[in-house]
Amino acid sequence: MDEEPAAAGAATAAPSRNTPVATRSLPTGGDLAFYRERLVLATEEREGPLPSGRELRRYREADPSAPRIILEEFRAESRHRRHMEREIVAGENRRADRGQVFALVIILVGLTISALLIQGGHDVAGGFIGGLDLLGVAALFLTRAAALRENEPPKNQERRQSAG
Repeated sequence: MDEEPAAAGAATAAPSRNTPVATRSLPTGGDLAFYRERLVLATEEREGPLPSGRELRRYREADPSAPRIILEEFRAESRHRRHMEREIVAGENRRADRGQVFALVIILVGLTISALLIQGGHDVAGGFIGGLDLLGVAALFLTRAAALRENEPPKNQERRQSAG
């Protein structure tokens, strides 16, 4: 089945209900224009959550108040995110402080019991409890320091990133 290009200025049939929405008329300019098409691809990159100025202008064409609404929502979301981050940091600090107080109480109670046992003539039991108490404190500090070191980036990478 040969398809012939429509003559320039010829009327095209109305699209039926099953044809796609994006239809185009036949090109003018003879046989070659019918077979020649130009495909233009464009990409646009942007960083951040806000639309570009071009997109905001398009939104304004659809609704004059759209850019203002978008910017107000962005500001509200930013304020909320900063507030939540402050709450998280404050909560973590409170939890760390509480943990230190509980650790101090446990250490003092353990050492007091150890001292009372030693003074009461139970040297082995008192020494064992006191030694375990001090060993536990040392292990707590050492594991905490090791965990902090694991979360730090290597120093060589830090220097490379700051130089790059």
